[in-house]
Amino acid sequence: MRKVSLNEFKDCIVDENNNIVAEKPRWFDRHKWKQGEMLVEAFNKKFNLEKELKNENRRTKETTCQTHDQEG
Repeated sequence: MRKVSLNEFKDCIVDENNNIVAEKPRWFDRHKWKQGEMLVEAFNKKFNLEKELKNENRRTKETTCQTHDQEG
């Protein structure tokens, strides 16, 4: 993905790293565009929550392994 300059923000949906997720077509009305922005936000939240959950599961496994190592 290519990086986005500030003046392009109004015509694009971008992720938190300023990468273009979607470009706004000329005929796109404001209401539909807002729905698109909310979908991207929801996707990003879900993605971040899944990433946090995986990290938490990994930490839990590491802790469990360390506990068993100390007992044995």
